[in-house]
Amino acid sequence: MTTIEQFEALTRELKRLGCDASVSISIQIPVIPLGNGPEPVPAQQQIPVATNATLMWALNRLKAAAGQPNRDAIRKFLYYRGWIGPTDAPEQWNLNNVPTTKEQLLQMAGDFATWEQEAHKPAAAA
Repeated sequence: MTTIEQFEALTRELKRLGCDASVSISIQIPVIPLGNGPEPVPAQQQIPVATNATLMWALNRLKAAAGQPNRDAIRKFLYYRGWIGPTDAPEQWNLNNVPTTKEQLLQMAGDFATWEQEAHKPAAAA
């Protein structure tokens, strides 16, 4: 006899004895996931924001800080990209656009090199 059948028998016996009784059963079955389940959702990555120290690190790596050889070329590139105004110095570079990792700096240096090569290409004959 199962537990449910036992409760039903108990209910019948209580009713036979004149008791107004009812028995209810609540069963909770644990859910056990099979396999690994879905991949957990990664926490939203915080995008690092540059600081003045990061700005100076980037300018020094690009050799564009005050007195360094790439200063004017980098200033023109930053202006071309819209990251500084026409009369701004590289130190006025909008921090939202300053690379914060070596990988980002290398990407930007590559973009600069490509831009510089394009700027010095002879114009095609028409």
